[in-house]
Amino acid sequence: MGRRVILDNIGLLFDRFAVAYQHSLYAIKREQEKTDRERRISREQAKKLFDKERSRAATLAANSLMENMHKAKDAYRNLADQDDSIMKVAEYLAFGNVTPQNINKLVFSDYTLPWIMPFLGHRNVLIESNGDDCQALGLQFLIHALMQTAPGQLSVTVINPELRAEFSSCSRLPDFKMLTKISEIHDVFASLTEEIIQNDTLLRGNYPSLVALRKAAQQPVGRLQLVVIQDLPKEVNSDLITSLVKIARGAPRAGIAILYLNSKTTQKVDSVTNELKQISNFFVLTQKEDCWKSTNACFDRLIFSFPRLRNEELAQKVFEIIEKSQNASVITIPFSQIENTEQLWKESSASNLTFHLGKAGLDTISVCLGDSVTQYHNILISGAAGKGKSNLIEVMIHSLCTRYSPSELELFLLDFKDGLTFKPYASFADSTWLPHARMLGLESDRDVGLAVLKDLETERKHRAVMFGDSSVGVHDFESYRKLNPNKQLPRIVLIIDEYQKLFDINDEISEEATALLENLVRQGRACAIHIILASQSITGAAGLLGKDERIYAQFPVRIGLQNTVSESFSLFGIGNDAAAKLRVRGEAVINLNYGAIDSNQKFTVAYAEPNEMKKLRQSFCQESSALEHPVIFTKKDTVDYSMYISNVKKWRKTIADGSAVRLPCGIKLSVL
Repeated sequence: MGRRVILDNIGLLFDRFAVAYQHSLYAIKREQEKTDRERRISREQAKKLFDKERSRAATLAANSLMENMHKAKDAYRNLADQDDSIMKVAEYLAFGNVTPQNINKLVFSDYTLPWIMPFLGHRNVLIESNGDDCQALGLQFLIHALMQTAPGQLSVTVINPELRAEFSSCSRLPDFKMLTKISEIHDVFASLTEEIIQNDTLLRGNYPSLVALRKAAQQPVGRLQLVVIQDLPKEVNSDLITSLVKIARGAPRAGIAILYLNSKTTQKVDSVTNELKQISNFFVLTQKEDCWKSTNACFDRLIFSFPRLRNEELAQKVFEIIEKSQNASVITIPFSQIENTEQLWKESSASNLTFHLGKAGLDTISVCLGDSVTQYHNILISGAAGKGKSNLIEVMIHSLCTRYSPSELELFLLDFKDGLTFKPYASFADSTWLPHARMLGLESDRDVGLAVLKDLETERKHRAVMFGDSSVGVHDFESYRKLNPNKQLPRIVLIIDEYQKLFDINDEISEEATALLENLVRQGRACAIHIILASQSITGAAGLLGKDERIYAQFPVRIGLQNTVSESFSLFGIGNDAAAKLRVRGEAVINLNYGAIDSNQKFTVAYAEPNEMKKLRQSFCQESSALEHPVIFTKKDTVDYSMYISNVKKWRKTIADGSAVRLPCGIKLSVL
């Protein structure tokens, strides 16, 4: 009985356990369902929040992209709307369009962006295709680079050993040359290497590139160049490739851009291309079917497209570039930037004469005459008509007269053309004449020029005797001034504009004038007499034939404004065509070593604004009111012959002997 009760109780316990277990399972299931439901709700909420945030982020990204697209388009328009000032440079080349891949999945009405590429001063460009499409695209790059750079500021060299025709349409462009011979290519690579070295000395580590220096100085410093390599010679050697790679590495900082075009014609060229691709400053464009892509990082997901100019459009663009180049001029440098016009006559001419001409970057270009160390005593100037020669002479004169008083400097000024340059220096009525001028020859006659040379030779002899007769027997001007600090003895500067006309005719006048000029340039230095000769043309004077080399050998300082190649050779020497490479009015090349090519320095001449120079001369006159007016000669001068009656008989006798009669000023007379 007891056993049965135990078994019943055990069965009851199992039943209760089964019920409890079922309840537990049900409870667990309910809790699992609740947890799953909460998880599902949480996931749905998280998904909704994620979708909301993703939508918000996508909207912000789209808005940001749209904003940047508008900014890019505005920047493109700003680049296109730049004025044609001398500082305009294709530093960022605006050309073509770019489309980001997959951007069409977003909702945009226009997702094409204008392409603006860092160029001059930043990058080189390599374009490659399986055919000649890279050549056509390269031509478009060239035209747009010229259009986005100030006229006359970008020279172009095309290397074309295979005689391709693509760039022949540009042959009329100024400062354009096409090289086809291997020797020419070697020469231009050597020239580019030298140019990079020279620009590094100009940058001095203070600026990342020539373009940056130009912006800082607000001057067209140096020369911007675009070198287009259509092909390399078939016989290209390792030295040429090494030279090209070196040039490509340093080109951007020197204002040089390399545009390398690879039609993938030979394995040799492909190997050069691969080597150039390793240089970080190359932007690489490769043709992929009907579009262009870049292998550069950050650009590999962009598709590039470039519009192509039709032949008639291309011809029109070339014509516009040529026309603008012909009318180009440099940025104006005020005279006050090179001279302190508030401080007059603070210098002594005892040791030398120093004056300023303009700017080369941030540096002021100066010339020192009469210094015993440099031995610069005379200056030769040449420049074609309308290229700024008269302005250069005016800057020179006013710089000298700002620094030195009339007791330290005397000027003899002869103008053999229209006389307009020196005419304001004789304006006595409004006290704007030039007190430093002892003699002004306006529209000078050859006889006047001869008389002035005679007068200066007489003064030279007088000074030489005076130096020798001094108590200690000095031999030059500087020593004499040091021994006699209180004695006034100025340096003398003779400036002759269009001096060639004095020697146009091979007659007695030119023969005597040549002898006097040669003597003055040789011996005048010891007596502080300096000669500055200026002309549009150095060659062709009949009276100087056979003697010009002896005379010009005494002119170490040469200044050239824009001129022809032959005139550049005549001024600086055979092979130095620096003056012919100048492209705009106001640019000049100064050479302090008799025209040696490695001594060329390009600079921008300051502007002698007429009203400013007039005010400056007024201040000179106020400081020197007691000085005598200069002697003035013009072709319209009249002479009161009554003062010469006592000499009439002598003149008649002179005529009877077959000689010409001249007044003391050098003017010929006809005596009846």
